[in-house]
Amino acid sequence: MKLKHVYLKTFSKIEKIQQRRTIEYNVYESQVEGLIVYGVHLKEKRRSVITEKIIEYVSCDYCKILDILQFLYENSIGPVNVSDIVEDLMDV
Repeated sequence: MKLKHVYLKTFSKIEKIQQRRTIEYNVYESQVEGLIVYGVHLKEKRRSVITEKIIEYVSCDYCKILDILQFLYENSIGPVNVSDIVEDLMDV
C-alpha cells in the first residue's frame, strides 16, 4: 500500500460558523494479484480529532482517480460523505 498526496484543503476558523480544519486528498495504491489498483484516501484534521476514510479498489485507471480526487477537492467533500460520492461518480 502506498499513499500519494495530491491536494490539501484548509478551512479557516469563522467564529460561530466553522472550525479550522484541513482535508488531505490522496491516491491509495495497492496491488492485487500483480495488478496495480487505485483508490482514494481522505484525512480530515479538526482540532485534535483525525477522521480518515480509505476506499480501496476503485479503478485501475490512475487518471480516473486523479479526476475523482479533483472533484472531491473542488467540492470540499470530506471523509464522512466520500463513499457515496465516489460510488455515484463511478456510475457515470
